[in-house]
Amino acid sequence: MAECLTLEDILTQQKKEKKELLAKTQKMKHGIPKGDKKKKKEVTAEIARLISDLDIRHDEELKEFQAKNASGNLPELHDVCENLNRASNKKSLKEKEREKAIAEQELENLTGNRFIESKEIAKKLSERQLIIHEVPSDGNCLYAAIEHQLSALNLEKLTVESLRELTSKYLLSHKEEYLPFLTDPDTGDILSDEQYVKYCEDIRNTTAWGGQIEIQALSKICGKPIEVIQAEGPSIIAGDETSSPKLIISYHRHAYGLGEHYNSVVPSG
Repeated sequence: MAECLTLEDILTQQKKEKKELLAKTQKMKHGIPKGDKKKKKEVTAEIARLISDLDIRHDEELKEFQAKNASGNLPELHDVCENLNRASNKKSLKEKEREKAIAEQELENLTGNRFIESKEIAKKLSERQLIIHEVPSDGNCLYAAIEHQLSALNLEKLTVESLRELTSKYLLSHKEEYLPFLTDPDTGDILSDEQYVKYCEDIRNTTAWGGQIEIQALSKICGKPIEVIQAEGPSIIAGDETSSPKLIISYHRHAYGLGEHYNSVVPSG
């Protein structure tokens, strides 16, 4: 990669390469004869390899930029942002500031927790020929991810609202099983009966974020194991591991500004 390339140049080129690869993989998929499962499996594996190879190369390019920038061999972040400012006089000040913020965030994430987590999850998914189906980070992410899983697997159609309602009712009717695992964030004490009821009501009536307790309950409600793929350590599976199919979601601790997040996971083919 040329010495004079800025971070903006690298990101633009990588975006172009990803777009080209997407077009190529779509063409590969369309070339699979209908009903040819063997060919579909081969093409799916090849697509996963191509995506993984591109991700690895892009990762190396960004690390190389970060290393050279740290040693002063490439323009500092200030120069990158100045270059963005000169890109187009027609752009509004707000747009320029947005692009500067993007450049700053990209550089900050080159070796940060978000970057590392993203690569680790992508690697695990690629090994299993899986990809992420993103859901909004609005507090409903766990329920939206489960809703998508049920739909993708042609199982029972349940909306975010109905999943929240069912989870609330299930936890209320199984208080003795789940109460010992819920504590007051201020005192560290186990929730009182009144606090537990409010906790369950908030699941139904608000966009309260769901975690392990809710995942356990959702597994019981859906009658399926739920696998949670995460960057650190092995997957966590709630429910009967021998049952199938599994509902598969991903857990992101650092990827979103609002905090922890869940996405749905689907086959890459």
